[in-house]
Amino acid sequence: MKIGIGGLAAIFAATAGLCALSALGNFGLPPFAAALIQLCIYAVSLLFGRGVLIRAAGGIARRKYRPEFFSAGAVLIGTAFSLYEMFMMIFTERGAERLLFAPCSAVLFASAAAIRASDRAKSRTSAAGYLECLRPKTATVLRDGAEADISPNEIRRDDIVSVKPNEIIPCDGEIIAGMSDIDEKTVRGELLPILRSEGECVRAGSLNLSGFLTVRAFGGDGELDRLIGAYKAARRAEKQTPARRFTRICGLASLPIAIVAAALSGVFAGADSWFFALSAAAILLCPCGFTLVRTAQELRAAKKAKSVGVELREPAALSALEAAEAAVIDRTGTATVGKLCVDSVIPLGELSEGGIIRLAAALSAEIGGDDFVAVVEKCKAEDIAVPPCIAAERLAGKATGIVDGRRVEISSRMEDYLPLLEGREEVAEGENAIRAVFFGGEAVGLITLCDKLKPNAASAIRELSEMGVKAFVVSGGDRNLASEAEALGAAGFEANLSAAEKSEYLSNIGRPAIMIGDGVSDCAALRSADFSFALSSGEEPAKESASAVLVRNDIRDVISAIRLAESAKAAEKLALCAMSAFRAAIVIASAATFFAVGGAAAVVTASVGTVISVVIPRLFSLAVSPKPRKK
Repeated sequence: MKIGIGGLAAIFAATAGLCALSALGNFGLPPFAAALIQLCIYAVSLLFGRGVLIRAAGGIARRKYRPEFFSAGAVLIGTAFSLYEMFMMIFTERGAERLLFAPCSAVLFASAAAIRASDRAKSRTSAAGYLECLRPKTATVLRDGAEADISPNEIRRDDIVSVKPNEIIPCDGEIIAGMSDIDEKTVRGELLPILRSEGECVRAGSLNLSGFLTVRAFGGDGELDRLIGAYKAARRAEKQTPARRFTRICGLASLPIAIVAAALSGVFAGADSWFFALSAAAILLCPCGFTLVRTAQELRAAKKAKSVGVELREPAALSALEAAEAAVIDRTGTATVGKLCVDSVIPLGELSEGGIIRLAAALSAEIGGDDFVAVVEKCKAEDIAVPPCIAAERLAGKATGIVDGRRVEISSRMEDYLPLLEGREEVAEGENAIRAVFFGGEAVGLITLCDKLKPNAASAIRELSEMGVKAFVVSGGDRNLASEAEALGAAGFEANLSAAEKSEYLSNIGRPAIMIGDGVSDCAALRSADFSFALSSGEEPAKESASAVLVRNDIRDVISAIRLAESAKAAEKLALCAMSAFRAAIVIASAATFFAVGGAAAVVTASVGTVISVVIPRLFSLAVSPKPRKK
């Protein structure tokens, strides 16, 4: 349950009113009447601070004992004691000075402020809904001699599935008839469409671009199901920062310390004071202040991170970034530009390079797609006018149309371009994709396309290595890109990985590990990494799955973020020490006031001190804020 500014203001006002009543002797009212007024004011803070109790109950149900659990326990013990005191007022001449409604409200206020700050620090949402939308709503299956539209979940093994052009393939299977270009960008992250024909396999979630396909289903979970399953199974472990550890220790130690305090109070201050001492000690030892220190530092670190081009979506994971030993970098779009471009144009006849690009661009402008758009951009970059094209059509592995009254074809089929490579074998040795251009049935040229490495990728990987972080490059494509990995200086390279396999690869290279990606196929790995970065130019599910977003799409900003994490850890420790000293002073002051003056003054001291502890973390975060360190 979210706690807004209005709720915090109400709790603070109720706490201030209770403190004023206690400090001013309840304005001379009869004890029971003063107690009823305090109870009514406390009910207001309990109403607006009920989210603390609700979260604590939810944590118990899930067996997660977070700071709200200890705060709720202190509030319940203090409330029980205060109600007991009110009951005893009926039969005795007790006053209202020992009622603990004020410090209970203060604890609610501090805990509610910590919850709100924590919610504010967390901005990451789930990409599961987006991934579910990638499934086609229906699939066309041949059953009993007729086509039927069914849900993809109802497809069984060996079902015959019909897939039309521009439809999403609903299941993993083998092509038994047809040939088409398949866009696997969603499930594999690769830019280039792949020509698939009879006897080859297709993956669920891929897009059929051109031809009609008949597919025999494999049955069971498909590629898209495995992607969604891997994403849902991925859980980023909550890191035990110094503040988290200290908060947990204080919470676990509060009950035995409160029991000891109650026993000592019963011995030295009378048997009637043990319940008061137990309740007061539980409230004073409540670790809500340390939670505020942590969240304040996280928010401060998130603000500082923006100055180095990083938008933190999960600041609590910064400790894992500071301790990272390995980094996995997705190739396409992360280590590379993520956009196809024309690398070279090779004339095969009298037509010049400009003439070849002109013809290819005319057809490409009508077809669309990453590979064809690259040709159009090349033509515009050379300031060549793109002529009109009619009867443009995309077929399996090629596109055709009429330009200047003659038929133009652009083919990606190996049987079309391999015979044209005689004496030019070096063209096929690189990582480039090859397109053959035909004009009037005659081969006029070859166009090579590539996704170039980012200029700063190699330097970023080198700097990571110098910091003791090994960098590994992964790809969903099945091409051998070992030469690229060597050029980048990566410690390792793995190709042909599915989305689920990327997540598994990440878990096998050592922890803590960083993941850097930009595509839908990276979601599971981004979510399971100890800390992850997505590019701002990447897919929305990737950004929602990551711990942080690289605003400038520059991998070198990861190095700045690591240095910021180191600074944030030091700042957190310093703030934690200062907060510990402040809380110790509150405990000592409250105890001294109780023995020297009395219960009423001790209650006011504890309440005011707890409320001030809400402001102190903010001051600590300003005084010891993390700063991005230069190399």
